[in-house]
Amino acid sequence: MTKLADEAARRAFLFFWNESHPLTGLTKDRAKTLENSDAYNVASVAATGYALAALAIGAERKWVTKTRARERALLTLRFVHDKLKNVHGFHYHFVDWKTGARLWDCELSSIDTSLLVLGALVAGQYFGGECKTLADSLHARLDWPWMQNGDEKTAPSMGWKSDSGFLASRWSGYSEALYLYLLGLSGNLPRAAWDTWNFPLSDRPTPIFWTQMWSGFFDLRKNKDSHGRDWHAHVLATHNAHVRFCEKHPKLY
Repeated sequence: MTKLADEAARRAFLFFWNESHPLTGLTKDRAKTLENSDAYNVASVAATGYALAALAIGAERKWVTKTRARERALLTLRFVHDKLKNVHGFHYHFVDWKTGARLWDCELSSIDTSLLVLGALVAGQYFGGECKTLADSLHARLDWPWMQNGDEKTAPSMGWKSDSGFLASRWSGYSEALYLYLLGLSGNLPRAAWDTWNFPLSDRPTPIFWTQMWSGFFDLRKNKDSHGRDWHAHVLATHNAHVRFCEKHPKLY
């Protein structure tokens, strides 16, 4: 890894380390970098999931001791498991980082909860013990058939609100939601939901974050799905296409 990439990774870890609340572990969805004080109090459960995964990376690369990283992971997992409101295992997208209270009339989010649980599973596998017990419990309580609104042959809804019910939009086409499906299928999401995807893979690239968001959690090399699609090959094709695009536009990148 180059020095630039190494420094970028270290600073990314420091965001998650510094911008997570010391008493809840909830992580801000953004932060100001050029001011001494930042009164912003909005955490994202997705950012919190990334922070949990980052703790394992930080400890492994010795940016923080494994003892301190484990303590932070355990603090976060205890708060999320025991105190952060959930409905059928799913959490609200944006919450107050000090209290966990719902903010902005946001939705109970299937995709952001998935990132939260994936990060929890990384921390649980890495640190073991109570961290693993709590992470496995978060995974087990996800009620995917409920998020399908009772129809196992449909894609999961993007979310739910107490006053209006399920959001009309569903995760029915290829997007970053691949990790949502892989997580769901490891639980109680019916296989028929996977078959709602009608995305034919080819050499054409897609937005790069669609592949980056799930390939950091899942290794699909030497695997194809039931439709014969090679998702790892698609990751490589997408990354290579974006590299070539940047090389062709040196004044922009």
